Amino acid sequence: MQYVFGQFTLDLQSRRLMRDNQVISDDQKVIELLRLLCEAYPQAADKHRLIKKLWPEQVVSDWSLSRLISDTRQILGDTGKAQGLIQTIRGKGFRLNEVVTGSESIDTSPSTTQPASDPQPSQQPVTTSKRLFIGLGIVALLALGIGVSLIPGNPPPQKDLTTQKVQENIRVAVLPVYLEGTQAIDDWVKIGVMSLASEQLDKYSSISSIPVATVIGQLGNLMTETTPPPLDNTFYQETCEKLGCTHVIAIQYRLENKKPILGYQVLSSSGISKISEFMEADVIDTADMMLDHLASDLLPNETTRLSLQDTYSANKKANRDYAIGVHELFSGDLKSAKQYLEIAIEKVPDFFWAKAYLAEVDYRGGQLEAALNQINELKRPNLEPTRAYFLEHLLSNVLYSQGKLSESMDVTRQLIDSGIVNDNPLGLAKELMNMGTSLQAIGKLDEAESYLIKSLQNYQKAQFGEGEGKAIFNLANVYLTKDQKDKAIDYYQQAREIFKKYQMNGYALMAKHQIATTSLSSGRYQYAENELRLLLDEYRKIGDEEGELIAYYDLAVVSLEKQDFVEGANRIELLLKRLEQTSYDYLKQQSYRTAVKIALMLGDNEKAKALFAKVDGEWVDSRAAYALIPAHLILNRGEFKQALDKANEIKQKLANNWTDAHEEVLIQIEEAVKQNKIIPLNY
Repeated sequence: MQYVFGQFTLDLQSRRLMRDNQVISDDQKVIELLRLLCEAYPQAADKHRLIKKLWPEQVVSDWSLSRLISDTRQILGDTGKAQGLIQTIRGKGFRLNEVVTGSESIDTSPSTTQPASDPQPSQQPVTTSKRLFIGLGIVALLALGIGVSLIPGNPPPQKDLTTQKVQENIRVAVLPVYLEGTQAIDDWVKIGVMSLASEQLDKYSSISSIPVATVIGQLGNLMTETTPPPLDNTFYQETCEKLGCTHVIAIQYRLENKKPILGYQVLSSSGISKISEFMEADVIDTADMMLDHLASDLLPNETTRLSLQDTYSANKKANRDYAIGVHELFSGDLKSAKQYLEIAIEKVPDFFWAKAYLAEVDYRGGQLEAALNQINELKRPNLEPTRAYFLEHLLSNVLYSQGKLSESMDVTRQLIDSGIVNDNPLGLAKELMNMGTSLQAIGKLDEAESYLIKSLQNYQKAQFGEGEGKAIFNLANVYLTKDQKDKAIDYYQQAREIFKKYQMNGYALMAKHQIATTSLSSGRYQYAENELRLLLDEYRKIGDEEGELIAYYDLAVVSLEKQDFVEGANRIELLLKRLEQTSYDYLKQQSYRTAVKIALMLGDNEKAKALFAKVDGEWVDSRAAYALIPAHLILNRGEFKQALDKANEIKQKLANNWTDAHEEVLIQIEEAVKQNKIIPLNY
């Protein structure tokens, strides 16, 4: 099977990426990513599915995918700006922005394939994975509001991107309800509410309920007990050993002033929760309320509960399907989300919010025209402000994903100028954040700074500290892009302190890493070295193998930058040995490139040549300190004209990415050719 897009051919038989019949990469992660993007075309590939497919049985974060996308863009010569070859669909994933055609060849299936004074990469195999950005020119955008359409007043669901794990299936055992001092007329609650809870929880794709009959068969004594079971760790372990569950749900029922009260506790490997109690007009309404909260407690991706109470219809059964659909949407299971939302709409054909979130599902699934049609169908004059806001915010995202960046920003500006979110500082902060990060992406840094400052002020007004930290982090990114490195470091530090305050540990670690690498690019080598050594320990403590290896890579770069090439060679050699035991191909290739540079600086042309041969595919690296290395290697063989020809070929390929720093290296090569003599190059 082959896929062709633009000037590229993805050959799945040989597992290679080619341009103009020349192999430019056989990095298997890159090949697999492009395969998934080609298969999804013309739709977007959902980022959660990409992570699951690219790193099966590994714990990774969104940053791993971001780094792989960045590396792949570099191989393709795609900057990612102005909706390049790999298009970012905000809040959804990624899409190829070229027509993809496929043809069968041979049927194939994808392959699966130091001294004590100096820190060394750990030799312990660890499954936790996190990929920060390598290279000082790439920064992370924490555009919090992008792609999440929420009702004003509700904060967006917060997910710690640097610690999010591939979600394991939760297996729950719901116990027979314990009846406290009730009469015989209430006996139905024991099994009735147990069955209702088990059935409703089982509808979530990430939860499996142990069948009621199985629970009763194994724990039949609970049907006749007059006292509640001992809710302790021993009971939890014995119960889950019998039933194969991960969580036990214990529910209690009593009457107070003739009104029903239901309470639950969750038993898991991490302990026993406090009891949560609920009271409504009747048992079923009380159970519905309880189950909304119980699902939120069980699902680890939902760290902030999204209240849907004000968006319900008059049909309780439709509301249940709607609530599950919205949950599945924010959990990334778009297929299940669509099914449940459509069921809700079948029961209530004019269910506005079910239709609105269905448009969100279409948007995230890359069905942009369907989303646009749904938005236009729902829009009407004098629409309630919260509804109008939801639709306009979603419209902005759809237009952005269609490559209509200017139109998208116009919609966001209109939202801001209309005053629809003026009384809602949190909603306004989110829109200002969208504008700021969009402007940064197209290089309008002064405008981006202005919007992000206003976003920060509104997050502060709303007393939403998490958003405040992210606005400050994005401002740091702007200052770094402006080459105001000291100011960027100060803002990264402020963001880090806020992240620590709110226990956003992954973000705090990311900010610390940005401080270290920005300090490195500023020439503060000793400070960067000290911080990176500390980062090594912190990554090890949380079992983050990939973060640790990236920090160690950055230590090798410190050695290179301070021109201690012997130390750099030792560090990169240790790192490469460790990387041979991992699947981090992108980092391995980056390390080979750095190792080639260090060998050249040491004058060891044979070693540089051997390392160069280990780099997959064509040498593609736009950085001035690396782009002309192929020409340098030819020069060191004494083939002067060929070296100059290669340098000019690279210059032509880089086109607009060619800078004064590249030109300085080219001038040195020209001088060597002029002298007909091998001379050391300084770059």
